[in-house]
Amino acid sequence: MSTIEALLARVQRLEDESQIQKLQSRYAHYLFTQQFDRIVEECFAKHVPDVSVEFSDSGVYRGLDSIRALYQAFMATKNIPGFFILHMTVNPYIEIAADGRSARSHWLSPGAAGSATSSTWIWGPYYVDYVKEADLWRIAHSNLAPLFRNR
Repeated sequence: MSTIEALLARVQRLEDESQIQKLQSRYAHYLFTQQFDRIVEECFAKHVPDVSVEFSDSGVYRGLDSIRALYQAFMATKNIPGFFILHMTVNPYIEIAADGRSARSHWLSPGAAGSATSSTWIWGPYYVDYVKEADLWRIAHSNLAPLFRNR
């Protein structure tokens, strides 16, 4: 591999990592701003049969229809006075596959949820797999594995 080819490959990996970080930030933003419909349409893979979301302490949602139903159910939170949910994704560790078409990551997620009458801390890692579809990174599998949740 020539020096130029090596540099081009390195730049591509850096661009891929940046795009994955932006995707994960977009997901967190849509969750916080309760744009649940945008999460599915803009963040999740469309051509991965086993695309999934898992909240380790409350279930696995496999397939786009199941994921849509999950985030559609979250729409009810818009009617709860003062409701918010915030799962920041920080300290990313991203590994891009050798072919540049998939990646794995883990993120720390200090989070909280609340309303006008209650609040909850929810902390734990996100484990996320990504695929590149039509040159855009998308979430293939996402698992939030809470280490603790107070009530």
